[in-house]
Amino acid sequence: MIPMHVAVIMDGNGRWARKQLQERTFGHEQGVSVLESIVDECINCGIRFLTVYAFSTENWSRPPTEVSFLFELLSAAIQRVRTTYRERNVKVQFCGERTTQIPETVIAAMNCIEQDTAACTGLILSVCFNYGGHTEIAQACRSVLADCLEGDAVENIKTRLQMPIEQFIQQIDTHLYANLPPVDLLIRTGCEKRLSNFLPWHLAYAEIIFSDLLWPEFSVRAFKDCLDEFASRTRRFGGVQLSPMTGVYSDTHPHSSTNALSNHD
Repeated sequence: MIPMHVAVIMDGNGRWARKQLQERTFGHEQGVSVLESIVDECINCGIRFLTVYAFSTENWSRPPTEVSFLFELLSAAIQRVRTTYRERNVKVQFCGERTTQIPETVIAAMNCIEQDTAACTGLILSVCFNYGGHTEIAQACRSVLADCLEGDAVENIKTRLQMPIEQFIQQIDTHLYANLPPVDLLIRTGCEKRLSNFLPWHLAYAEIIFSDLLWPEFSVRAFKDCLDEFASRTRRFGGVQLSPMTGVYSDTHPHSSTNALSNHD
């Protein structure tokens, strides 16, 4: 079984560079090459969504020279893959706050590749840049409140307070940065075992694999191994299924990663 939505925390660029006796920026350059190879593999094996953690809201605390280099690296990568991804039917979108801290040239490059690939219907590559999971949820809740101000605010608020919780959850979901389905598989490289404020809304039932490889060491073979590990797991989504043949509850579950696609095309 191939996961529909794979998310990746690409961790370990700086540590890998230090192991090579190089500057941290060298690790980031190698990391971009690895990402491009993983995108190619996602296309080849039919994965529908790939979401990657490129720059968090906490990364602003890094040295200014490193942050500036990351901006330049992003712009260069966009220019390099822009035509190729459009030709390969890859839709690229950015998730995060587009604040004035980000150079206008970088914002322009992001807007450009989003516009160029907007009509693509193949792999959807979501790049989380200046992203924080708590901020995403808080901004979505703000947007729901803002919707209440259109017309009779008091009545609109009452309506939302009285609506079924699943319906209210759906309202929040529509105001998140991108129209993404739940994550099926999360991969984090770099030996760390934490989520780092990445996609908390979408990771509720994700299978998680923590890799001891640093991101520049992460190969297509390692990615395939993660897919094999995912396929070997039983996803129960918090429940069990009663077999009509035996009357016995089993650990299998009728839901699969393909069920989530219906509301996110």
